[in-house]
Amino acid sequence: MDENNMKPSGAGTPYGQPNVEEASPKGKAIASLVLSILGFAFVLVPFLDLILSIVATVLGSSAKESDGRRSGIATAGMVVGIIGIVVNAIYSISWIILAAIAVTAGSLIY
Repeated sequence: MDENNMKPSGAGTPYGQPNVEEASPKGKAIASLVLSILGFAFVLVPFLDLILSIVATVLGSSAKESDGRRSGIATAGMVVGIIGIVVNAIYSISWIILAAIAVTAGSLIY
């Protein structure tokens, strides 16, 4: 440790302050892929699937923008996330249609 400025030798930050770094594009890409796979796995849980898929798509897009080159992991995370969003939309619309049919069928009995 250097006695004059109270910094450990070789450290880039002043003594007592943590060295905080931004998340790397590769970390964002991996997080995007993991979240999109989890979102696809939870396709029968309506809002959880949608939230995970949207976050995965945003993280994948952010990783691709900050990386500056083509990242296969980020692209895979975005694609699976978008597929999860589409599957969730189809699932939700089908439940709305089934509910409408059930209400209509119930009112036709009388």
